[in-house]
Amino acid sequence: MRIWQTVWLTGKGQTDSLNLQSFWRKTEHMQQFPNTTTGVAVHFGSQAHYGSLVRAIDYLNQLDVKKYTIDITSPTTTALYAFTDARQQPRPLSIPTPIILAATPTSATARWLQQVGAPLQHSAWGTALLACLGVMAVGAACYVLREVA
Repeated sequence: MRIWQTVWLTGKGQTDSLNLQSFWRKTEHMQQFPNTTTGVAVHFGSQAHYGSLVRAIDYLNQLDVKKYTIDITSPTTTALYAFTDARQQPRPLSIPTPIILAATPTSATARWLQQVGAPLQHSAWGTALLACLGVMAVGAACYVLREVA
């Protein structure tokens, strides 16, 4: 019989975000100290989002958890159980995928600004923008030196 470290996901954004982080830490600890007596359980309330289940399973894949099961037979909640055995090799710490619940812009202007600025957040733009700033800085320095001389 295992002792389960339980996390509840209820469908409330901020609470679920914190509980998913707790799930990550508990699962990672379980992977560092494998045994046959403990495990991690995630219970999904009736208002929980399907995305929370997907994210929890994705975390298990990121942490390379080999043994887990989903219990859908209970009439009240769905549960995800992750566990190890004593023969498993301990795993080192890893870095979780950050959970960012950003507020969706409400006004049309805010949405438009977000859509226009979205391509600039791609990593390829960072290099191009830095190169442009560098060229502008060199040009400004040359102009100042020419004016002083």
